[in-house]
Amino acid sequence: MGEQYARVRDRRDLQIAGFPHLIGAIDFTHVRLKEPSMNDSAFINGKNYRSINVQVICDAKLSLLNVVAR
Repeated sequence: MGEQYARVRDRRDLQIAGFPHLIGAIDFTHVRLKEPSMNDSAFINGKNYRSINVQVICDAKLSLLNVVAR
């Protein structure tokens, strides 16, 4: 199913993927980090590696509307 999301181009594709009337999407992921210069323990995630949590929101045309990295 992940491949379907990668091919989304506009609202029609979102409807084809089984999401009628969808106007956008939100997703979260962890981005792996090299060793930070300070406060190392603040970046250890639940899987015991260093990462930063990233949230991305896009519209039906895959234009980024919001990105938050913490």
